[in-house]
Amino acid sequence: MAQAESIAVEFTAAPEYVAVARRVVEVVGARAGLAPLQLEDLQIAVSEVCNRLVTAAHAAHAEGQAVTVRFWLEGDSVVAEMGGRGEPTAAALAHLLDDEFPTFLLRRLVDDVTLTQTPHGPVLRLLKKRQGPLP
Repeated sequence: MAQAESIAVEFTAAPEYVAVARRVVEVVGARAGLAPLQLEDLQIAVSEVCNRLVTAAHAAHAEGQAVTVRFWLEGDSVVAEMGGRGEPTAAALAHLLDDEFPTFLLRRLVDDVTLTQTPHGPVLRLLKKRQGPLP
């Protein structure tokens, strides 16, 4: 995966599509040279966030809302950004790090977790550093 490449996936907030995000993480991480355990950590972290966004949409009976996941390389790290279109997913993302369990889990799985506000709503950014030389 070249330095400037990025991959974005947007899917309807449905449980079966979280597997699509996991598969994209697998491909991006492998191309970026993540070790198998690093790749698994990133997959779990992305899945956790996507599951919470999908759950929030379903709880609000807003299943048609979109979840967006974007990946790219930044220096020696793989970056995943997750966001959602629609109030329930945006609210869930904005409050995700207020909950002790997901905060603990995400911070154990990835090297950096940052919640930022964008013009389109909140975005959670996960950063996983690669070990070893670049592929």
